[in-house]
Amino acid sequence: MPSAAFPWTAARIRALKQTAIDRGDWKFVRNLDDAERFVWMSLGYADPFRPATITATLGTDVSVSKNAGDRVDLVLGPTWTDRLGTYQSMQITWANGVVTTVDLPDHWPKKSLSFEDEVWVDAWEQDVVVASARDRTTGLVTLKVHAHDASLGFSLSLDADLFAALTFTYEILPWWLDGAHLDPKLGANVFLCERAAVGRLVKLEVRDDDDDGDDDGGGDDDGDHGGDGKPGGMGVLGGEDGDDDGSRRGRRSRTAHDHHARRQHADGTPAGSAGSDW
Repeated sequence: MPSAAFPWTAARIRALKQTAIDRGDWKFVRNLDDAERFVWMSLGYADPFRPATITATLGTDVSVSKNAGDRVDLVLGPTWTDRLGTYQSMQITWANGVVTTVDLPDHWPKKSLSFEDEVWVDAWEQDVVVASARDRTTGLVTLKVHAHDASLGFSLSLDADLFAALTFTYEILPWWLDGAHLDPKLGANVFLCERAAVGRLVKLEVRDDDDDGDDDGGGDDDGDHGGDGKPGGMGVLGGEDGDDDGSRRGRRSRTAHDHHARRQHADGTPAGSAGSDW
């Protein structure tokens, strides 16, 4: 595992981000969020924090019909069927104790649940989708959970009745040999990520979706001087003149890592590259 200084840096950025969230400074939040993501990427996280696997601890008479990557389908067995119509809400209880309450639609479960939202918990924009499907023949209900982005595990309940608890693992790229040594071929990625993180901390970035509607100046919202969003001479995360990454938030809170660095060979070398030559 890399030096303890790196997780400390991420924790410090997250504390600053929580302060910015509390005061509603969303432009600063976005920059801090990008910076923190790059710090975690420097630790080898391929896509912070998109789950690579999900472990489900199940409640009584609950089974898993599908579990692949960041998605899991949970089937509520026959003992749940008769009482499903009595529930008013679904509770998402995060590992830090924060609870997100989702109101069930009228006439549920005949009418499907479709919850799709991004909520700030743990100073991280958690992106979890939960949808329900009812088998008309058996009456069994399947709850389909898609954790696009989750830094914490969470449990799921109907009112107070727990039906599953989910924990996650994340893909780690082989950039570090141990807590103090980088891989000779892939370690350069760490410095690119660190440079990008610093760039986000010192540069207030203006975007199309600024909430205050003011004209803060600046160029196009992707920080890319050529206008094509492609990385510059520093490699996958590099920029030609100090704009290291061109990262943007769309619906998902993602960095340039999504568009470039996730295209990895099995050994962690970026696609189209050879070892440390990129």
